[in-house]
Amino acid sequence: MFQLTRPNRETVQGLLHSFQNSGFNYDGHPLLSREDMPGFRHDHVKVEVGAGEQNFRTGQAAFQEWKMFPPEMVDLIPLHEGMEVGNIVAIVARGGGLWTYNACRIFEVIDDEVDGERQFGFSYATLPGHVACGEERFLLRYNLSSGKISYEIEVYSRPHHLFARLAAPYFRSVQKRFRRLSVEAIQRAIQTENQVPPSPVPAE
Repeated sequence: MFQLTRPNRETVQGLLHSFQNSGFNYDGHPLLSREDMPGFRHDHVKVEVGAGEQNFRTGQAAFQEWKMFPPEMVDLIPLHEGMEVGNIVAIVARGGGLWTYNACRIFEVIDDEVDGERQFGFSYATLPGHVACGEERFLLRYNLSSGKISYEIEVYSRPHHLFARLAAPYFRSVQKRFRRLSVEAIQRAIQTENQVPPSPVPAE
């Protein structure tokens, strides 16, 4: 959804309510099937963001407060509070002189232990009207052996809206900037309390 002025919260909430029974705007879940989808770009970034169980809990709290969405770039408006399957969220952003607001539905919540690693996070997928098609996973990992905590973002996406297709390089740069700022936001949430200098975010 594009418009010249910033959408108000009531407009965005109305959009979220209208999508409660809508399906995704593409077929398949490559994050679950681990199968590549023709025409979809696959991006993946993983960065060490701290160490220790207490910092992992701090990271979990940051996830539950949606702090992976950098406020200097986007506003996140959920239909309901809480990181739960079925919840719909809207991402409001400004770029190229236009405001956009796009909706995604959470289809996976992760809170388990696998192969000596605790994992916490969620995945969501795009709904009708979104400028893109695809899905994104935000995941916090705590290695029980080393004590290291990593944060990763994994995405399968392709442009959907005509403007997004015509300006594909610009939109890829926006997505790349979002991932960098998201990593920095989680680093701040975990490390500021302990005054630990954040690790540099690797270039993609």
